[in-house]
Amino acid sequence: MKIFKNIIIEGSRNKKTSLDVFMPEVNSKKLPVIIFVHGFKGFKDWGHFNLLAKRFCENEFVFLKFNFSYNGTSIAKPDEIVDSESFGQNNISTELNDLGCVIDFVFSNYFPAKNIFNSKIFLIGHSRGGAIALLKAHEDKRILKVISLASVNEFGHFFSAEITNEWELKGVHYIENARTKQVLPMYYQYINDLKKNQEILNVPLALKKMSAELLIVHGSNDDAVNCKCAYEIKDWKLDAELMIIENANHTFGAKHPWISNELPAETKLWFERAITFFQQ
Repeated sequence: MKIFKNIIIEGSRNKKTSLDVFMPEVNSKKLPVIIFVHGFKGFKDWGHFNLLAKRFCENEFVFLKFNFSYNGTSIAKPDEIVDSESFGQNNISTELNDLGCVIDFVFSNYFPAKNIFNSKIFLIGHSRGGAIALLKAHEDKRILKVISLASVNEFGHFFSAEITNEWELKGVHYIENARTKQVLPMYYQYINDLKKNQEILNVPLALKKMSAELLIVHGSNDDAVNCKCAYEIKDWKLDAELMIIENANHTFGAKHPWISNELPAETKLWFERAITFFQQ
């Protein structure tokens, strides 16, 4: 296995970001690339993501994970939220464009695994990253298969009218990172982006038109994104497969940091299904 850590690429809005590539050491076989899309307040090195990358690599997939350019990390510190101003300036269009930049990098001559890449792109997206993956799969036909993990089903519905009205008046809404106790800003430009790009950022509409194959995975005990979101995603794409993992939480048993050499039990369940889904 070859691991290329913290490759720097140009992301959205003239901001650089970093990514990791995990590559099996094969010479005679062409392989697909799995791109992992992290969620809100997440980053590419969160919890068990490095271990997950190695496990997919052991099953003959090239695995790429990246930081959204405005997720609050920095080039110097890709595994910590240290730039609250960037975090506040993030929005859904920016993340969608970031994923496009990453896919373009995979098809470029700079991609470390270009000699063994078979031109097949698969996505795995967690939480908000799941919805980003669904939107991108609709607009980019290079994406053949998607797994949504504990994915949100629509944008803009997680904030009440009261919060949104106050947000507009003050120009900023503050949230707490429960793990680090950081108080992070979200500027009102986030809502303006959703209003300006309603059709492009419409997850139900994208699902109804999406040709890529979809596996929907959700935990029955998800206290961050209700399990009903998974059922609604299934309703909007009837040919999708739905996998509900009983008693699993939002992160399928993982936490940060993750020090074990074994994947969490709930993660193993969807990982094993993912291998067969991507190999079919």
